[in-house]
Amino acid sequence: MFTSLNYLGPSIGTMDAWLRRTGRGIWGEELAIIIAKHHHLTTYRGRHARLAEPFRRADLNDLSQGLIRIGMPRGHVRAVRASIDVGCFFTRTVPRAIVRHLVRHPLDPLPITRARRALKQAGYPDADR
Repeated sequence: MFTSLNYLGPSIGTMDAWLRRTGRGIWGEELAIIIAKHHHLTTYRGRHARLAEPFRRADLNDLSQGLIRIGMPRGHVRAVRASIDVGCFFTRTVPRAIVRHLVRHPLDPLPITRARRALKQAGYPDADR
């Protein structure tokens, strides 16, 4: 369970440490972009778009509960959604986390959309340029 909406930078840091430990450090920048950009609403066209854009689209489909499919067949989206029980994640967990964050950090309403900040925090300040 996440306790904060400011998790992109720490997630990239954890991923990066694991990649280095397992000899896969060369994947760091591309995977950092995937993590940082997966909540963006607009198309990602940067140098890692080949892998990052499908993740962003899938996340938007997930977040919208299948309302925004971006080229995915309706039947496929329904089948996937029926096979995964998300329980109260989108109806209770996420809204509560957003409200809690807004109360505690009114000047930083949605850090999950701050990709550049997350990349900078994790040591990839130029990854999105």
